[in-house]
Amino acid sequence: MTRLGNKIYEACRSKAIDLASFPDFAPTIKALRDGPVSQSTATYKVCVQHHFQLKILQSMAEKWVQTDALREKAMSIIENHNKRFNVGGEMWFEERRRAHHPLSH
Repeated sequence: MTRLGNKIYEACRSKAIDLASFPDFAPTIKALRDGPVSQSTATYKVCVQHHFQLKILQSMAEKWVQTDALREKAMSIIENHNKRFNVGGEMWFEERRRAHHPLSH
């Protein structure tokens, strides 16, 4: 059964036979061969300017430092950042804002 399935799969892939439900991999393979496409990445607010300092958001630093795989790299980045932009090493604590819901009459 496996050999028959493999033969049918290869025949469909090489377009020797045509099954309506068999996916066309050609565009995907072409895109992979063409190489990476530049994509815009999401931006994240990581720092806040406070007077003449650029303070790292405590919430972001906390996430990085609590992740085992990122801890050492994060500590190094934070330390280097603070040497240049935030000599006191203070973090910025964001206020948690509550959603404002007007009262219904």
